[in-house]
Order: sequence, then structure tokens, then C-alpha cells
Amino acid sequence: MRRSTPIHSVLHPITAFSKLALVVVGVLALSLMTACSPQPPDIDQQPGSSNKTLTASPTIPSDLAKYLQHNLIVNGDAEAGSAGDPDGAAEQQVVKELPGWTRQGTLTVFPYVAGQTIGAVGEGDPRPDDHGKNYFTGGPAGGSDALATAKQSIDLTPLALVVDTGKLSYTLSGYLGSWGTFSNQAEVSVQFQDANHKDLGSSAHIGPVTSGNNHQPDLATGLWKRTTSNTIPSGTRYVAVTLTISVDPDVRVAANNSANSGFADSISFVLKS
Repeated sequence: MRRSTPIHSVLHPITAFSKLALVVVGVLALSLMTACSPQPPDIDQQPGSSNKTLTASPTIPSDLAKYLQHNLIVNGDAEAGSAGDPDGAAEQQVVKELPGWTRQGTLTVFPYVAGQTIGAVGEGDPRPDDHGKNYFTGGPAGGSDALATAKQSIDLTPLALVVDTGKLSYTLSGYLGSWGTFSNQAEVSVQFQDANHKDLGSSAHIGPVTSGNNHQPDLATGLWKRTTSNTIPSGTRYVAVTLTISVDPDVRVAANNSANSGFADSISFVLKS
């Protein structure tokens, strides 16, 4: 008589096989899920990727790039329009128009002269390398009350969104000087204004350069570069530029009584993102 095999002996290998099968199926399913799941991008494979931490710069739309990296001051080099006659009568010294500028007083334009001329800049005096033909001067109104100004406004309204990031920078520069040891002087200032042309309380300034604060010897005549840089204050919509040629009351040498012989040239205001 044949003995029957116990049921548990038959089921045991089947159960073991089932467990193994379940493990295999689980591993395959996990592998499939991993392969099909979205993977984080490989940073090293991204175009232009870098392990460096970058500081965000304001993005300038292509149609506004014209505002960057060039001088926004109109006729800052005194080359537009005619020049006055340094040796002529008062009415011959003051030009009728000063393109780009709104003028008060006798502020005018003189040509650089050959040799040396009283009250003017000669070819041997310090001046910009790219000086052109002309420069600004105070004109024939002399004495301690001499004051001459020229102003213009730069419209930054199209750059409002970029300006308000607080990351748009500027550089104000110019060549400034005077004649001899006289206390006539030139300086340039800018005021940052809101949409209503109201001053925001921020400004920039260069100059003046006179005998005694430029380390030049007495009787020095010419123009020396001055520059300052910073960021455009948020909220700025206009930049008011003022060129002032006047008399420094603190300089011991008397003003030139025959003319306001402070000088300026190559005045610029440049933006950079």
C-alpha cells in the first residue's frame, strides 16, 4: 500500500518558489518605475551651466540697449555749433546758441588756440586726448559775481523697470580746469529726479579743479579729468545735468576780472548694466 505524501511537503517548495517570484517581480517593477520617472536635470549637461554663484544683472531689452555704454549728454564735448572768438569783443565771444543745453549767463564755447593766449587753453596745455576743436568756458562776464550755467535733462523713463532694480550703474566724468591761478572754476553735477522732475535727494558731482587742489604748479592752465561712479537710485526717471562755471570764494587769488575763465570739456554720463 503506497503512502500518501503529506500536503505540507508538497506546498513547501511551491510557497518558496512563489516568494522568489514575488521578489523578482518587485525588483523589476521598481526598476521600471525608476526608469520611467522624471529625473532631475544633469547640471553639467546644461548649456552654459556653471558651478559658480552668479549675481543677477538687470536685463536690458534689445530696443533699449542704445542707452548703455555711450554718452547720454548731448553736446558734452562742445563740438556742436559754432565757437566764439577768445580775442574778440564780448559779443563776439558768446555764441548765440549752445546746442543741447539751456544756458544762463555768458557760458560759451572757445576753440583751442595755438600757442598761449590769456584766458584760453592752448595746444600745449593739459586737455583731453580726444579734445576735438572746442571746449566750454564762462565767457566775458568777469569779477567776483561771474556765474554761468548750462543745463539739460536726460530722460530715463523707458528704463524705469531696469532702474528700479537698483542695479543699473552710471559714471559721470569730465575734464575741468581754469586759467592760471585765478579762482574761476568749473564743476558738473547731476540730480536724480522722479517722474515729476522732483529731486529724489541723490546727486553726483565732479570738480572743481583749480590751482591748489589739483597739485599743479602756480600759473597752471588746462583741463584735468574728474570722474565718479555709483548706481542709479530706484525711482529715477530723469537726470538733471548742470555745468557751472563760477568763482571760488575760498581761493586766495582774485578772480579774473576780465572774464570767467573756468574751463570744461568731454562731459559724459554713461550707463552700464
